[in-house]
Amino acid sequence: MKFFQKFFWFLFGATLAAAGIYALKKVNDDTDPWEGAWEKSSNPATVDE
Repeated sequence: MKFFQKFFWFLFGATLAAAGIYALKKVNDDTDPWEGAWEKSSNPATVDE
């Protein structure tokens, strides 16, 4: 019975760690969804001063 308890807690901890890593990767996404197409344009916009 003690083996099953240790196995359960190990499995629970591993699942919790995997969920935490997944959540951190979701929050710290490398892609910028608001990146505009103007950054790739050959005719950059000018700002009037």
